[in-house]
Amino acid sequence: MAGKVKSAVAFCVHDDHWFLRFTIDSFRNAGDLYVFLSRMPWNGEAGDWTKVKECAEECGAKVILGDWPVEVLHRQAAVQTLIDLGYTHALMPDSDEIAEPQLVESLRKIIRTRLAQRVYVHMDTYWSRPDCIIRPRERLTPLLMMELEAVHPWDVTMFNGRLYGGGIGFILPPELGVLHHLSYVGPDARIQRKISTWSHSHEVVDRWWSEIWLGWHENKLMRDLHPTHPPVYGYVERIPRPDPLKEVIDYRAPSYDSEPYLVAGAPPAWPKVSIVIPLHGGPKEIDQCLESLDKLEDILHEVIVVDDASPDNAPKVAAKHTCARLLKNDSNLGFAATCNRGAAESSGEIILFLNSDTMLPRAGFIRLIQSLQSSGAIGAAGPVSNNVGYYQRINPTYSDPSTIDLFAEDLARSSSPDRDVEILVGFALAVKRNVWDEIGPFDERYERGMFEDTDYSYRLCRAGYRMVLAARAFVHHWGSRTLERNVSDPGELLQRNRAVYEEKWRSDIETGFASHLPGLAIPAPVQFNPSRERAVLGRQIDRLRKQARISLCMIVRDEERVLRACLESAKPFFHEMIVVDTGSTDGTVEIAKDLGATVFEIEWPDSFAEARNESLKHATGEWIFWLDADDTLPFPTGETILEAALKAPPTIAGFVVPIQFVDAGPGAGTRVDHVKLFRNNRGVTFEGRIHEQVLTSLRKHGEVARLEAVILHSGYDRSPEGQRKKRARDWHLLELDLAERPGHPFVLFNIGMTHHFSGNHAEAVDWLQRSISHSGPSDSHLRKAWAMMGVSLRELGRLDEAADVLRTAIGKIPDDPELPFQLGMTLTSMGRLLEAKQAYESMPTSTDGHFSSVDVGILTFKRLHNLGCVKQALGDYAGAKADWIEATRLNPGSIQSLVALIDAALIASDLRTAKQGLEDLLRMGGKTVDWADRRAKLAEAVGEPGGGVAAMQRELDVDSNAIGPRLVLSRALLGAQNIDAAIPHLEFLDRHNVAEAAFFLGVAAVRRGDHET
Repeated sequence: MAGKVKSAVAFCVHDDHWFLRFTIDSFRNAGDLYVFLSRMPWNGEAGDWTKVKECAEECGAKVILGDWPVEVLHRQAAVQTLIDLGYTHALMPDSDEIAEPQLVESLRKIIRTRLAQRVYVHMDTYWSRPDCIIRPRERLTPLLMMELEAVHPWDVTMFNGRLYGGGIGFILPPELGVLHHLSYVGPDARIQRKISTWSHSHEVVDRWWSEIWLGWHENKLMRDLHPTHPPVYGYVERIPRPDPLKEVIDYRAPSYDSEPYLVAGAPPAWPKVSIVIPLHGGPKEIDQCLESLDKLEDILHEVIVVDDASPDNAPKVAAKHTCARLLKNDSNLGFAATCNRGAAESSGEIILFLNSDTMLPRAGFIRLIQSLQSSGAIGAAGPVSNNVGYYQRINPTYSDPSTIDLFAEDLARSSSPDRDVEILVGFALAVKRNVWDEIGPFDERYERGMFEDTDYSYRLCRAGYRMVLAARAFVHHWGSRTLERNVSDPGELLQRNRAVYEEKWRSDIETGFASHLPGLAIPAPVQFNPSRERAVLGRQIDRLRKQARISLCMIVRDEERVLRACLESAKPFFHEMIVVDTGSTDGTVEIAKDLGATVFEIEWPDSFAEARNESLKHATGEWIFWLDADDTLPFPTGETILEAALKAPPTIAGFVVPIQFVDAGPGAGTRVDHVKLFRNNRGVTFEGRIHEQVLTSLRKHGEVARLEAVILHSGYDRSPEGQRKKRARDWHLLELDLAERPGHPFVLFNIGMTHHFSGNHAEAVDWLQRSISHSGPSDSHLRKAWAMMGVSLRELGRLDEAADVLRTAIGKIPDDPELPFQLGMTLTSMGRLLEAKQAYESMPTSTDGHFSSVDVGILTFKRLHNLGCVKQALGDYAGAKADWIEATRLNPGSIQSLVALIDAALIASDLRTAKQGLEDLLRMGGKTVDWADRRAKLAEAVGEPGGGVAAMQRELDVDSNAIGPRLVLSRALLGAQNIDAAIPHLEFLDRHNVAEAAFFLGVAAVRRGDHET
């Protein structure tokens, strides 16, 4: 290249002298050193420029004084001065930017070869101290080197003097060196002056100084830290101090003299701690785990690794670590049994059950044990972690496993208080030995894993022990790695073990002994009522049963799947149990006899009424109560039935006890009124071959009252085979019923209802119209007939007719809640949103005073959810938000309203609500696709570096098994036509039975002509 090059380093400084000495030293080999010093006040703030001058001269830099009022003019003057002095190139760092030697050398090579006229560099930014770095790295790549005569300022009105154009621009890869920017390092006085002298200081967000700058020192988990554009600084990570910053003064160096054992040495009164690690594969994870424990040998009593028939060489890797003793199961026993074996072999005063995919920092370990020992009433303690459910998850501020110990140490020295919780996750669970001996081991019925820790938490609560979340104890958890290797369908296992858990403790909930079970969507302390303990209640119920003399009458056929649960729930409350079997070929009869029922066998008479009347013939009690085999009787309902029978006045002939279908989840599902309890009067009989009724007969003997109780219909057979048999039986009986009672309104209603639920909506409308025309105004089925006809018309697309029918019905039956609910849905489909809103807002929220069959969810959260959707469509975000929040509160196990709220909040730029909603969604369901999709959208909305794609990649860096983030990342890559990058993610998802991944793998194969694949 022609022409001789001559380079200078120009520092344009106002009064920031704090790190100038170190900055100048780092650039000493890059060229001649100049400090262009402005003596003029910036933004009304006069600075002490004399300190800068003294520092620069001591470092051997030439000082050029001037009165430049803003940065852009300051830098322009420096550029022109250097040109006049004959320089061809200039490096123009800020006074708080320190270069790595490799960076300086890279820039020198570019200057010699004139490869580019403008060179931009990557920059690591520091916060508070020179070992605290902003993560993720800023996307900003400042201009550091320029060829002076080839460039020109873009816009002289801009506050930033680094905006130059001209020539070839080049961004230096970070591998060739980075700039260490001490932007927010130093004492408070420096930071205050920094933000007040900016020409754009008016953009600093409200309360940044008090809430962010000062607040961070109390809460190092804080995020979104930048003073003018918060998301630009995601979080702060503490790292080992980089070599170029080794000599930099730390104006905030904390004193760690008070608890030196958090770094080395044993704490006072330290107990013997046994660590038990169940192992099922994963050599890398167990190696990392035991490496972290190798560092703790001075404070560990023992480490016991129990290999649960690992499918790889993980046991060999574990055996190489001298800190651990290895035991082996002969076969794969699962988490609970493996932990139990390890505990039985241990001898410490405390047992810490630790997953093999964890890393245990010293500071986190010490704080966990200290929290456990802080009170004799505490039975167990658990740490916080990056990847865990319920209360224990935090969003840690480290990006690399090598800095986990530093993060854990900072958290251990924070002021975060411990708190009592009702559930702890078993990935790192510390239990006192005496408590373990009292409570007993993990319940091994929970198979491979899941819910054994939930069950253990409840047993601790039940025994009166406290459990604490050790808020200053951190344990890193990769998450679900063992489960991934051991279980083909974790979702199915979760549901199966949840059922075991609920059934095991069902009695505690039904009796009112416990307010709720931990881990089932109610994040609140469990309250116990000793007077409702089952043994206490049993004596009371036994006395009431003998006095009330109620006969349970049932008809059954091939019900071995559900009969035992039904009779076990009912047996405590009835004088006798009469079971009429109509031709079972399975174990139904044996189950009934085994549970103490008297069984009578008859041929099926093609009539439910006749079969039920047969059961009544054998009843000897003063009252009759009937159940279906797929019903169960909650304990409080049984109590209510006994009390009602004993206290009923002579005018009462029977009681309505609603049947609640429970397959729709808590607070939802159809509730159907039935007369279930009635006096054993001669002449009281059922009528109707199907959907049999006793009400008509019973009314001749007295009044019918209502009990505030429900029977649970929980064993309904929804299998295709079960439904096929049911439909064939029902149609046969309906035809016989119609032949015998051709104009009976209830028979016509039953035919219309069966068509409706079979999807035959045109036929349903015809039969329901006929039923309505034959019905009297007080017939119990009438309101349901109107509602079904409206819905069937809507399903047929006859929206105007549907709306007219529902409005007519509301005029005749104004107290019915389902009719305006269905009208609201119909009007929404028609786009008549204001009318839909009025329908929802005017609907009754009770079914008191009449027979009903209604989904109870429409009375509360479903109405609010739909109303919120209508309000959002009308532009009333505030109203929709309030409705969705209340709907979520009323139905905490469902995410429907929460997802709608997050979506609307993102549209409205209500980012605070969106963030809170995502935290709730994560707590409820983990990293699902719903969560990941919206998390990516939030990343885009707040301008996170790399947007949604980078956010999903960061989630996978923390938890590589997270299905939701991987699927959302795959969609984004496919949308950008980056198919090659998406393929590995899709293959992973396909191995985990994600249908969408298999589909797109097929599409990709077609595109490349691989038709066999």
